[in-house]
Amino acid sequence: MVPRRFAIPLAIDIILNDKEPTVTASIMLDRLNGLEAHVVADREQGKREVLARRDELIARGTPEVLLTGIPVQAERTTAVTIRWDDWPSNHVGGHIFDSNPELDGPSFGLANQDFAFAKFAAIELGKALKASPRLESDSSRSIETEFIPKESSASKWIEDYYAMLDSSGASYDPVSDTFTPFPKRNPVLRSLEPWQEVLESAVVRFLQQYRKANSDAITEGFSSYEAYAKQYVHELSEFGTVRCCWSVDLNESYHNQAFIEYDDWFALIRLSGVPRGLLVSGTTE
Repeated sequence: MVPRRFAIPLAIDIILNDKEPTVTASIMLDRLNGLEAHVVADREQGKREVLARRDELIARGTPEVLLTGIPVQAERTTAVTIRWDDWPSNHVGGHIFDSNPELDGPSFGLANQDFAFAKFAAIELGKALKASPRLESDSSRSIETEFIPKESSASKWIEDYYAMLDSSGASYDPVSDTFTPFPKRNPVLRSLEPWQEVLESAVVRFLQQYRKANSDAITEGFSSYEAYAKQYVHELSEFGTVRCCWSVDLNESYHNQAFIEYDDWFALIRLSGVPRGLLVSGTTE
């Protein structure tokens, strides 16, 4: 079997601004049409693609009772393709859904994975949609990896990220019928050196300890877990110049995260679902 080229297959995810009033599908399409690019919006293509996805799920054995809402969704879907003159060999494609309100921002796939194009397209789409872009891997086919444009220091981003997570969760007491906010967590960044060696070893051990079916899906097309881990770390290096790599330490039994700072981006790597201890801690930041 020929190895799959990319250990980190990426797509562009758009995080809508929760402080902005409802952003409908028509508003998003208007904003995308403001790009200095060739934008094609096709309602019929969107419908065909959604129904084709339904047929694929049925062929894989998904009970049809779970898919009853898909025809309605198909009628409300617009396929969008965007091309830029400076990138003639690449483009992005996604779907805009007519939901009211539009709860989630759209995602866009890359015709050809190229890190320079992916970063360019993500920034352009984020500006056009007045939203926050992310580059995210398909967690069913890779280690869960998220690239975020850098707008603060590493420590500030991590602090804000966990504050956001903590503020959105609470535990429920059925006796008193009350919710208690989760306690504030205090993540600590510890530098990893040499980061390539530490992270490659951590990925291999994660795949060995994770559910075998999931690990096999992640590494499909690679000759071994070690081969996948080596390519994964190589692609992290290809994404840009790495300024620093840390583990994100929390006193939680199943927490393994790494955080990378590039010149203009961050990367958050989640090795979730196995006991902590995969990443050897170094100097505290």
